Amino acid sequence: MVKVGISVGDINGIGCEVALKTFKDQRMLDFCSPVFFASEGVLKKQMKALRMDLPLKRVNQLDKINKAGIYFLPPKQHDPPLKFGASTPEAGQYSVASFQTAVEA
Repeated sequence: MVKVGISVGDINGIGCEVALKTFKDQRMLDFCSPVFFASEGVLKKQMKALRMDLPLKRVNQLDKINKAGIYFLPPKQHDPPLKFGASTPEAGQYSVASFQTAVEA
């Protein structure tokens, strides 16, 4: 099974939106299992704004993924407030934490 790591970038931008919408079509899980490097809270807020509901599974180690699903591995960073379309220092810090978590994983 191919695991695809997704660093969420600026949570106030469109990157997370595009990635989440990709997996709205459950057939995508026939090809890979995405791992979002974000907290459940951030992903749930994004999905609520997009009027989506995807089943998320928390994972702490990538080698523990053994079946298809949409996973998340949260960075060690508190969730910043979402302000879509705005550039904020907190969102920037979260972006860096997401990327660092992805690299460490």
